[in-house]
Amino acid sequence: MFLATNLKFFLMAIIPALAYGMIIYISSNYKSISLKKGVAYFALGAISVTFVNAFQFTFPYFQEFSILPSMPIISLLLKAVIQIALIEEMSKWISYKFIDSVRHRVELKRDKPVATMFYACMVSAGFAVIENIHYVIAYYNEISPGELLTTRSFSAVITHMICGLFMGYFIALANQKPTIDFSLISIILRKHPLWRKFLYTTIGITCAVLFHGFYDFIISIGAESSIYELIALGLLIAYSMHKKLNGLSKHRDKIS
Repeated sequence: MFLATNLKFFLMAIIPALAYGMIIYISSNYKSISLKKGVAYFALGAISVTFVNAFQFTFPYFQEFSILPSMPIISLLLKAVIQIALIEEMSKWISYKFIDSVRHRVELKRDKPVATMFYACMVSAGFAVIENIHYVIAYYNEISPGELLTTRSFSAVITHMICGLFMGYFIALANQKPTIDFSLISIILRKHPLWRKFLYTTIGITCAVLFHGFYDFIISIGAESSIYELIALGLLIAYSMHKKLNGLSKHRDKIS
C-alpha cells in the first residue's frame, strides 16, 4: 500500500500544504482563526476529491469531447476552465458548504471574515494533498516521486490554495452586510441577504475557476515558464484580500 511503504512521499505531499496554511494562520489577527476548525476543513477538503470522481463516473465522456475543435487553442482553454477547473472548484465548494451545514448556526456567525477565507483555503489544501498522492501513484514508474512532489509543492499546491483564498474572500464578503448605501446595488444587496450571498459566492467560485483554468491552460500549451508569473500575481491579489479581511476582523463579527 502506498501510504504504508512510502511514508516519506506521503509527508512530502502533505507538509507543504500544511506549511502554507500555517503561514496564513500566523499572519492573520491573533485568535481570529480556530486552528482546530482549520484541520477539520482540511480533512473534508481531502474527501472533496470524491465529488470529482463521482462526477466523472456519472458523466464519463465529459472530459473527452472537444469544445470548438476548429480552434485548438480556444478549445484547450475551454477544456481547462470548464471541463477541469469548474468541476474541481465546485467539488471544493460543496465540501466547504457541507462542513458549514453541520456546524451550529450560532457558531458560524462568530467566524471572523479572515477565518472564512482561511477555512476555504484549507479545503483546497486538502484537495491538493490527495491530488499529489494520486499523481505519485499514477506516474510512480515514469518520474521520481520526490521530483514530482517537489515541483507540485511550488506550483499546483499553491495554485489550489490561491483558488481557495479567492473563493473564501468572496464568501466572507457575502456574510458582511453593506454598511454604506452608496449605490442602488448596495441598497438591494443590503435588503436581500440571500441575493448578496448568491452573488458574492458566484463571483468567488468564478474567480477560483478562472485562475485554476488559466493555470491548467498554461500547462497544456507547454508554457510552464509562465506558471510562476501567474502564481506570483495570484499571491499578490490573495495577500491584498487577506489584508482587507484582517481589517474587517478587527471591527466586525461575521453576520448572516
